Amino acid sequence: FQYCFCSAFGAFWWAACMTANGTFAPGARSAAHLLRSDMGNMLEYHPVQPLEVLAAEIGIPVEALCKLDANENLYGAHSSVIEAGEAALRSSHIYPDPGQGELRAALGRYCSVSPEQVVAGAGADDILDLLFRIVCPQRVVTCPPTFAMYKFFGKISRSEVVEVPLKKLDRSFAFDMVGILREGATSQIVFLTSPNNPTGTRLSNEDVERICTALPNCMVVVDEAYIEFAHGFPNGTASLLLDKHVNLVVVRTFAKWAGLAGMRVGYALAHPDIVKAICQIKIPYNLSVTASATGVAALAAPTGPTLQKIRRERARLLAVFNGPLSEWFEPYPSEANFVLVRLKPVLGRTSRQLTQSLRKMGILIRCYDELLGMTDCIRISVGRPQDTDQLLRGLLVQVGALSPVVSAGSLPALPSASIALPALKAAGCVLWDVDGVIVDVGKSYRQTILDTCAAFGVEVTGQDVEEVKRRGNANNDWVVTRTLISQKKGSAPSLEEVTSKFEEIYKTVRDKEELVPAQSLLAHLAQQVPQGIITGRPRSDADYVLSKMGVTSFFPVVKCMEDGPAKPSPKLLLDALDELKVPQSTVAVFLGDTVDDIKAALACKPRPVIPIGVVPPGKDGAAGDDHEAHLYEAGAWRVVRNAQEMQDLLAPNQQTARQGQRLGSCARETKETKIKCDVVVEGSGVAKVSTKIGFLDHMLETLTKHSRTDLNLVVDGDIHVDDHHTTEDAALALGTALDKALGNRAGVTRFGSAFAPLDEALACAVVDLSGRPSASVSFHQPLREQIGALSGEMVSHFFVSIATTLRATVHVDVTKGVNSHHMVEAAFKAFAMALRAAMAKSQFTDIPSAKGVL
Repeated sequence: FQYCFCSAFGAFWWAACMTANGTFAPGARSAAHLLRSDMGNMLEYHPVQPLEVLAAEIGIPVEALCKLDANENLYGAHSSVIEAGEAALRSSHIYPDPGQGELRAALGRYCSVSPEQVVAGAGADDILDLLFRIVCPQRVVTCPPTFAMYKFFGKISRSEVVEVPLKKLDRSFAFDMVGILREGATSQIVFLTSPNNPTGTRLSNEDVERICTALPNCMVVVDEAYIEFAHGFPNGTASLLLDKHVNLVVVRTFAKWAGLAGMRVGYALAHPDIVKAICQIKIPYNLSVTASATGVAALAAPTGPTLQKIRRERARLLAVFNGPLSEWFEPYPSEANFVLVRLKPVLGRTSRQLTQSLRKMGILIRCYDELLGMTDCIRISVGRPQDTDQLLRGLLVQVGALSPVVSAGSLPALPSASIALPALKAAGCVLWDVDGVIVDVGKSYRQTILDTCAAFGVEVTGQDVEEVKRRGNANNDWVVTRTLISQKKGSAPSLEEVTSKFEEIYKTVRDKEELVPAQSLLAHLAQQVPQGIITGRPRSDADYVLSKMGVTSFFPVVKCMEDGPAKPSPKLLLDALDELKVPQSTVAVFLGDTVDDIKAALACKPRPVIPIGVVPPGKDGAAGDDHEAHLYEAGAWRVVRNAQEMQDLLAPNQQTARQGQRLGSCARETKETKIKCDVVVEGSGVAKVSTKIGFLDHMLETLTKHSRTDLNLVVDGDIHVDDHHTTEDAALALGTALDKALGNRAGVTRFGSAFAPLDEALACAVVDLSGRPSASVSFHQPLREQIGALSGEMVSHFFVSIATTLRATVHVDVTKGVNSHHMVEAAFKAFAMALRAAMAKSQFTDIPSAKGVL
């Protein structure tokens, strides 16, 4: 963190003596004689300001801020953690456990140590303060640039603070092991931050062990505030060395990875003697009941997907700064949730000037111009994709590559038809590549390349194809195939021979191709903006696949191999924009899966064509990460990895269905609630739910998962009163949307039943899409009064409400169970599976009723 050598005493004195209007209070006198004599020499720590204050200073709404200056987890805490905090508030009249028993036990399991080696505090700062108190060091070692609180606490403790700077001259920011060992020999504490803030560098366990071994009489504190973001975590954490070195202390926090910066929960892992000493002197109740409860819940919550999103976005930042922005910026490798970036002289401004310019645009980053002479560095926290979009827009404006008008989204001559696009606020045209973007060609075109090579006596792999594609100028698969044959064989047949064999083989596998985006997404976009196809396929192949997928009508312009030079030439994109009559100043986006696609979009300048990268189907895990990184390095503005991310980017508020899927929607508004609900019956179990009742969100996600529907449900309700209206109306809206999706119910199975166990609980559910609403719900023993933030009595009422608007007969019986959470979750799972069976399409197309109507 940034800090400066200001007088804390001065700030205190003025704040004490000044009134709200800036004048001295009557009779105010100095109280300096009551204070420590060294107060004037203290460091003043400068934390970030509250959002409301920042927004007011800049003159923009809070929601418009792009806050990338405090290394917070902008995804926030998991819903189960929020629910645990809400539940804990009901015990806020009781003092918390001073021994932190539940949290220490959970941390012991999480860190693979005994509870006796764990102690928690009100944030990692509290732990650092306690370490100073139990040691009372005369001399401490820090390694700047690093976290400023080590020096802050050192000054408060009247310790001599010796700085052993990181190796900045060679720009590695490596730890100076020689200097650390030299200065540590006469010190009582050495502070090491790994990954380090603000450099993102990490200290190896070998080096930690070397320091601990060489300095047996010195406490070695390894601050791992950012360790959960590091490559390979939990491997490589210094906590693995605790049993070997009694002088090692590992400090961590929940502020970053768990999204609990405002809750203040930190902890130390250390020898039991050190833990015992801390417990002896800490404030007895240093953790509130809510802090402790959310900490325990966070350790049990499924946070892996969020951490992976942050790592992906970090890789995106590094790729963009190493790629399209490398003319002006140089990023340093990072293993934390931030990236340190050096400004190159060609930018023509200091880090403070750039930070202030971005601040005026509502983009907040950290400036380093007073820390060890780092006048040329900024630190950017890793946010969500939309945060990175806003940051990149601002940076492109600052380097002169994008006009402020385009950045703001107020585009001149922007047609009334446009789509809301997080990347650039609005886009007036969408262009698509075909292979790997519109169509999954894993079993067709890509396989044809391999089979054609084999027909000419050459064996190649998918990786061989990938390498040729990444080198660029590889948009023509006939040429790619001939190149592979030539590479492996030393010679190759003519392009005409390769083309003839390729097309012969392709015609035998082309019917294996599948549509990637939902057909309804393409239809929705076609109603909003003009769309076009830019493909390296011959026209016959392109026309065939678009017709087969039933999407031809959505693309009035299709540019193929015969129409001009292949990508990365921008000609076909520019021709398509002209034929679609898209104004010169209107933003267009182009979705492509290759480096050539990205380069073609960028080459359309001065026309604003924004490249959106697509990871083709079948590339998961490391292969997908690698492909994504290459697209970002080529200059992609955003990369999407599946059809859902594609929809979230292009139509974030539009629930879409694939061909043959049933889609239903409900918008409901009363005095108590406002609800928007969209559901796709033949979905994949994807839920986007926000009722502000954590346990209800969890149950709706469970229902969605096991009914294999897709659900988008947002409720703004009067939960400040209680949970009744929100729960009831959410069920009514969901039932209405499902009823609309099922239509007249022709062809449905109608009846469904299922059993669902959950540990000791067992539930049975039966659903009849009878058209006659009725519900019977029973639990073999009463539920507890509250399950998280959901009232126990509202569980049965939820099933009654959804049966009413779904027009279904519903029976739910929980015949076994002790834990209320388990019983309710089993009930929702059984109901979900029974509903799935009832809604399934049968082999018949008539209405399954003797009356001919349901």
